[in-house]
Amino acid sequence: MVNIAGDLKQNATGLAHLRHVLDRLSTEDLDRSLGGNWTVKTALGHLAFWDRRQAATLANAGDGERMRVEVVEAAAAIDELLEATDAELLEPVVAGGHAYLVERWVHREEHIEQIEFGLG
Repeated sequence: MVNIAGDLKQNATGLAHLRHVLDRLSTEDLDRSLGGNWTVKTALGHLAFWDRRQAATLANAGDGERMRVEVVEAAAAIDELLEATDAELLEPVVAGGHAYLVERWVHREEHIEQIEFGLG
């Protein structure tokens, strides 16, 4: 049985916990290693991304035309940000095991191929 009310309550509890942890973090803590090429900052970025992704999916679930616009806007936004970012800032990101943050084409092509295959 689905327990939406229980999940919503747990979401609120988790958000309160997140806020509590964030209130205790110093600027230096953000760069602290969590292992596996992760820092506190990258873990927070990961959480932010997935929550925004789920929000966009739910908000656009019934609107396929909006999803077409959303995907192009998102791809253009990251491409523009990468173009505007000094390569010296991006090099340690790539060298640190996070090349996927710069190599957006790899992920795009994976899903474009998936879509094209599904369309026949």
